[in-house]
This record gives sequence, structure tokens and C-alpha cells, in this order.
Amino acid sequence: MYDRICYPTDGSEGAEAAAEHVEALASTFDATVDVVHVVEDRPVDFGLMATGVTDASPGMSGGHHGTEPAAMGGSQADPEAERKELVEASEAAVAERAESLAADAEPVVLTGTPHTAITEYADREEIDLIVMGTHGRTGLDRLLLGSVAEKVVRTAETPVVTVRPDDNVGEGE
Repeated sequence: MYDRICYPTDGSEGAEAAAEHVEALASTFDATVDVVHVVEDRPVDFGLMATGVTDASPGMSGGHHGTEPAAMGGSQADPEAERKELVEASEAAVAERAESLAADAEPVVLTGTPHTAITEYADREEIDLIVMGTHGRTGLDRLLLGSVAEKVVRTAETPVVTVRPDDNVGEGE
């Protein structure tokens, strides 16, 4: 039923909670797992109110994790070099995450808008199931920050399982 599972991760608590479900599903269906991280393809420098990516991708978080304000009129010495470093760091982190899963897993780093990159990847690679965490935001936070998981659920042709950060596999047994 599920031969290939896409596991988008941004290293968040929600993504970690989803890992348990990914491992259980992969084991049950003897599926391979594509561990996917998306590096947002957006300008690194926004001028006066610049936000420069520093040590981690804001990736699929929908927020500005791993960013800090740049100086007024802010500029990065070399935005392309900064982006290249970010992609390389993401590749290393995703490879480590794939290796740590109790499943046959392959690391994948994509660039683009997270929800679009995930759904296009799932279609292109004929993924059978997407399993991803949510950030558990509600109300105004969700409205203002958006939700990658929500957008994937609405736009993906592939079935999607979402996992809240407080969900536990086997809970209630």
C-alpha cells in the first residue's frame, strides 16, 4: 500500500513527533522514507528591515527560526555564498536525520516555497504517503504565520498524515 513515504522535516518538535509515526508506518509497510527538508528560496536581504539567514534554515517552519535582524540598510557580504552554506548545512543535517531513522531512508534537500516543493516532489517521485508534523499553533499565530502542513494537506494529491507535537505512537494502549 505504501512503498514510499515522504517525511518533511525542519527539526521542530512537530517534525520529531512525526518521525515516530514514519518509523512505524515504514516498518509496517516495508516502505522506504524520503527525508525531505526545504530551504526557502527567498531573498536573503530585504533592505532596511533585512533578515539574514544565519545558522539554520527557516525551512518549513513558516517562521524566522535561525534568523536574526541584519544591520540597518542590512546587507549580506555574499547572499549566494550564504545560501550555498545553508544548503550544505541542511544536506548534512538531513543526512544525519535519515541515518537515525529506524527505516530505509534517503535524505533530500529541496529549495523553494516549502509547501509547493513538498507537493511537487511527492508528485514527481510518485510518493505514496506524506507524513509531517505540525507546530500545533492555533488562532492568530496560525493565521499570521501560516501553516506549511495545512497548505500541503489542502494542495497535495498524495495522502497526508499530520502529527501534532504532543501525539505519541501507541499512546492509550
